[in-house]
Amino acid sequence: MKLSTIEEGTAVYFIESSRVITEARVIRRNGDFYIVGIGRDGAIRVRRSRLFLSKEDAQAHLPVRLKPQRTYQSPYEFGA
Repeated sequence: MKLSTIEEGTAVYFIESSRVITEARVIRRNGDFYIVGIGRDGAIRVRRSRLFLSKEDAQAHLPVRLKPQRTYQSPYEFGA
């Protein structure tokens, strides 16, 4: 699947720390990398594969967080 290029000035979304979706604006493209502006003063360079055109697309790529299985049982919880 070939990813299309994104024009400068386009609003995009990317996933930070595998849990937070952040909105940014494309400043410049260089090969497969894009420099995107975050807020007023921030910028980051990311690959095209990490950018999404809608928040819903980004949410679909978030990893599913499993509820940790409890391996320890307190003796005070016996019979509860």
